[in-house]
Amino acid sequence: MQTRKLPLIVACLLVASLLAIWVGSRAGARTLTLAIVDQGTDKTGQRSVLLLITNVGIFRICYPDSFEVQTKMAAGPAYVPTTRLWLDPGEDAIIPVVLPVITTEWCGVVSYYAESPWNRSKMWLSGSSIGQRLPSAFTSVRGGEARSPWMSQ
Repeated sequence: MQTRKLPLIVACLLVASLLAIWVGSRAGARTLTLAIVDQGTDKTGQRSVLLLITNVGIFRICYPDSFEVQTKMAAGPAYVPTTRLWLDPGEDAIIPVVLPVITTEWCGVVSYYAESPWNRSKMWLSGSSIGQRLPSAFTSVRGGEARSPWMSQ
């Protein structure tokens, strides 16, 4: 009788841990702010902006190496390569971005993910042998997006 309880207890602990990881990864989803602090035109006539990216969360965040420009009435966004960036809590960075040719209103979007204990656990699980057997909700990291206000051309 005692030997049957042990696998049940282990299975319950595993399910509870996975549930805590899943629920915890949803906490604090909005941890980054995006502001456009300056717009201008360089000597060659290309428009550029300065992005102020601020980590307002409690975990370090990773900002991947692209900035998305969404325009009104456009089929899809334009991706502008930038630099990969890690920001500690309370830290900010200013990144210059050269914009593509835009003839309508636009907004900027950055995607990021928090380096929380939950996301680190999910990354560890995804690389383990058990990771292939688990649903992606337990092994994939879901990031967030920060948007700028709509800007005129």
